[in-house]
Amino acid sequence: MTDQQDRLAPPTSEGETIGIIGSPSSTAQITIDIVEKASGENLLGTLVYSTVRMRDHKYLLALGTIGEIETRNRWHEDLNMRGVLRVHGTLPHLSAEGDVRSAEVSIQAVYETDSSEPPFTTAPIESGGALGMSPTTGSPVKQVRDSLVQALIAPNREDVVYLGYIHGNDVHLPMYVREFTDPRSDGAIHTGVFGRTGSGKTAFACHLVAMQLRHRSMGVLVFDPQG
Repeated sequence: MTDQQDRLAPPTSEGETIGIIGSPSSTAQITIDIVEKASGENLLGTLVYSTVRMRDHKYLLALGTIGEIETRNRWHEDLNMRGVLRVHGTLPHLSAEGDVRSAEVSIQAVYETDSSEPPFTTAPIESGGALGMSPTTGSPVKQVRDSLVQALIAPNREDVVYLGYIHGNDVHLPMYVREFTDPRSDGAIHTGVFGRTGSGKTAFACHLVAMQLRHRSMGVLVFDPQG
């Protein structure tokens, strides 16, 4: 293994499959059908990923967070069966066993990779916040592990700071701010931090300032009108 491959390939364990791509799904939002073994998990807010295979052995790896989870059972929706439910309260072999759970996932980040799972031979390339093609039904949707995050951020690992853990996961939440003069940067930007009292605005702002302080060629001015 080359030095570059070793740098891009931290030890990894494949994330658990919690569902498959369902219908309808688009380039910005996907429906997943939750598999039975994951139906007892607390999945709301979980960070997941799925991949779309493209030409030339390339993949689009999409990250997203599970939003609302819905349970459907066609027997419980049948008007005739509802009369039985009113009397008996449940349908033997149909209630629970006939449940279908689905969830909506809003895609938040997409990377172009050379395989569907780490290790990656070449550095993943950031590819925006939406897929270039809608995903294929039946494709696995897996929970994100820290090893996957580390593989995706490998090219920028020296610039990364961690804001804690992703909600409901033991995955570190990475963030980095490029120097404004860096050729990879879009230049200077404006940033506003808004939120309720106690939501973490000050702590997040401190992280932003700390990230800028890592760029020694930049000057930083801090104004605190409230003292």
